[in-house]
Amino acid sequence: MKHMLLALLVGFSPIIANANQSDLAQSIMNAGRSGSDDRRTTVLVDDCTVQTLVFEPFENQGLVLYSMFEFDLSWTDIILADKKRGEYFFAFNAEQLKDEAALFNFRTVSPYMALHEMPNYRIRKRKDGSDSHVRTPSSRQGADGYHFIENHDFVFIMDNLPSLEQARAFVSGLRQYQSDYCRLSS
Repeated sequence: MKHMLLALLVGFSPIIANANQSDLAQSIMNAGRSGSDDRRTTVLVDDCTVQTLVFEPFENQGLVLYSMFEFDLSWTDIILADKKRGEYFFAFNAEQLKDEAALFNFRTVSPYMALHEMPNYRIRKRKDGSDSHVRTPSSRQGADGYHFIENHDFVFIMDNLPSLEQARAFVSGLRQYQSDYCRLSS
């Protein structure tokens, strides 16, 4: 009987682990949602691939994708942003915001790069007219077309948060997920 019980427990442990991983991923996605009528953020977690998405209004099209970073958590550092407070985000409350906001810093481990998708209307040229990034067209429709660039360093901003506890829940969940399921490669 003991062996049968042990076999059942061992046999179910991957299912339990997957349920815990799935629950933690869901809590990260829930904490990564923020927004108002004119800006929304969401986060998607699929195994070790994370996407941070920001939607903002564009002309008469309503909310469109403004920025999407896709990165492998196994190759990405979550940067200690506020060393004085020991927080992995920088908190701020700009005059135009009615609630709290948080900025998260990320850095990929070389040679890995994060993929950044953004609308073409956000292309900024240097003063000499040259482009600062190699751009790859995206198949996404809407706005003014989209393109991809690659980055080592990037940020994700969540605003209109009811409290900074949501930012803490997001980053602590992400750090726990990374520790448990996506060991940082170096």
